[in-house]
Amino acid sequence: MVAKPSKDPAVTASMTTSSKMLIGTDPEVFLKNKITNRFVSAHGRFPGSKEEPYRLDQGAVQVDGHALEFNTDPVDNEDDFVHVVNHVFNQVKGIVSEIDPNLEIVLEPVARFDEEYFETLPPESKVLGCTPDYSAETGYELDAPTIGFEPIRTSSGHIHIGWTKDEDAFDEQQFKKRFILANRITPYLLKA
Repeated sequence: MVAKPSKDPAVTASMTTSSKMLIGTDPEVFLKNKITNRFVSAHGRFPGSKEEPYRLDQGAVQVDGHALEFNTDPVDNEDDFVHVVNHVFNQVKGIVSEIDPNLEIVLEPVARFDEEYFETLPPESKVLGCTPDYSAETGYELDAPTIGFEPIRTSSGHIHIGWTKDEDAFDEQQFKKRFILANRITPYLLKA
């Protein structure tokens, strides 16, 4: 499943810094109280933020709204990718258990929070979306979703593919090249 260098000239022409492709990920998980079986926000309970992730061995963890998000250091092969995802995820499970033994990680696509509980959570925890967030179809920056105050959240994550170490992530030409690659691999990822 790990990306291999492409034979497509539009893609290989963009790989100017390194011919070695790296892959990482940043999935989000939700928390439930084992006793009440209700979703619980990660906000204010765990270390790490989008601005300052909490470093773990081979990755990091951070609170993202009401979810816990973990990210992995990039690797260059499938075996290492599987290992690092499992290794970091196990550390996150340990942190959850240590901070609150009554919480468990649940791998569910949708979390429906109790409305009364949700109303008690601070506004900053209800902000949705990536910063910045771009349309995979157009490449344009998206506005933040407007349903932030609804007591429902969806989990997500990204697959990160890299080959341009130390280059400006917002350079217009590099952005276009990454956009082309993302659009070419997305159909394959959606089939997985």
